[in-house]
This record gives sequence, structure tokens and C-alpha cells, in this order.
Amino acid sequence: MANLTDQIRREGVRAVFPESSLSPKVAQAIARDTGASSNHTLYGDTLGPKGSAGASYVTMEHANADAMVRGFTGGARGCAIPGIG
Repeated sequence: MANLTDQIRREGVRAVFPESSLSPKVAQAIARDTGASSNHTLYGDTLGPKGSAGASYVTMEHANADAMVRGFTGGARGCAIPGIG
């Protein structure tokens, strides 16, 4: 963890992304220790539950793209895809 947090600081990483199907505690701890954000969750290993932003493959990909853009820009921008979301 120490090596990872040191590298995140050196590289100026602005966001770490918790995985929706896993506990966010590690990402939150890394964010707390480095000043990065961990506010934007990604769907990686599984789709989300029915009715969620990750309920289908297409909406999951849109949710992931939006989360990444928001994380990379400090929340200043998002990713809108007409007809999705």
C-alpha cells in the first residue's frame, strides 16, 4: 500500500475507482491517504442490479465512461450519450 500511495502522489492521480461488486474501503483509504477522489464507482466484474445505472451492458458502459470522466476532471465534466442514461 505504501508503494502504491507513493506512486499515486508522484503521478498526480486525481481519482481511484472502487469496483461496484467489491468493498470500497481500500479505494477510500488510498484516496484519503493521497488526496485523490474515490467518489465514482465502476462496474467491472458484474452488471448492477435491475434499475441501476449498470443494469445492462450498454448502460453499464455509459455509467463507467461518465464515472471516469467525472473522476479525471474532478467532477467538472461528465459523459452524456444521447438516448442512454
